[in-house]
Amino acid sequence: MKNKEINISSPVNSYLFKNKFLHKNSIVIPISKGIINNTYLISSGNNKYIVKLERKEKIGQTISLKKQTDLIIYLSNHEITPKLISFNEELSILMLEYKENFFRKPKLEMSKVKNIEKVIHILKKLHKLEFNLPELKLTKVAKNYIKNIGGIDKLDQEKKQWSEYMFSLADIFDKKFEPNSLCHNDLIPENIIYNRSIWLVDFEFSVISDPVLDLAGLAAMNNYNTKQIEFLLGSYYGRKIPYPIKLFKDLILLLKLITYFWGLSYSVNIKSIIQPSFASHMKKMIK
Repeated sequence: MKNKEINISSPVNSYLFKNKFLHKNSIVIPISKGIINNTYLISSGNNKYIVKLERKEKIGQTISLKKQTDLIIYLSNHEITPKLISFNEELSILMLEYKENFFRKPKLEMSKVKNIEKVIHILKKLHKLEFNLPELKLTKVAKNYIKNIGGIDKLDQEKKQWSEYMFSLADIFDKKFEPNSLCHNDLIPENIIYNRSIWLVDFEFSVISDPVLDLAGLAAMNNYNTKQIEFLLGSYYGRKIPYPIKLFKDLILLLKLITYFWGLSYSVNIKSIIQPSFASHMKKMIK
């Protein structure tokens, strides 16, 4: 196997060799090292596979690997996500069909109108489907993240103000929006693949919520400006947007705050060099 410096554990290597996904001349290329998983491309002759190795330590409302595989199989039948090739729950490994442009950095592309329209098309398909998942209550999520970092009394003045504002916005969200749709709930740029069509990946945080969760998440994680927000909402709802733009912008801020405190939760509870930099990145986006 080439690229032996890539850190794939021996049990995973054994699994890949045993199932003939890996052989002596295979090339293993790292795609991303994330907070909750590492992703690799395996190239074996004419075959290419995506391998996702999930971390066992997770913070937040995530679904089990088995539930993920069921969801991936279901969604791939609707051409929303790449097909599942194989999985092993004990090793926390998912193998997915490879799609071209898995390597492309998508953030710059998401500013384009045509790509916003494509993502809206795939989100509408997703939101119409039914799947048994937990309902999302953002107030509970927000409180858990603050608890994970020692409680509100341990925060400095800025973080305390942010947490209180987060609680108030989460309460508004939970009271106004009913959980009625299957939502991705993690639409960071890296989870949107550009091929001849749009594909969504990484469904660990999938929940039942209102579609506004994904719309606000898309706008938040891609840092949309007002013009892009208006186009996003118009593309999804048409002329009758069911809530004020001001409320939607508040929800964008809410999701940025929740993501920031999620990153801090990892920084405090799980040792890694990735989490502090992620929290710092989110802090800049909030400011």
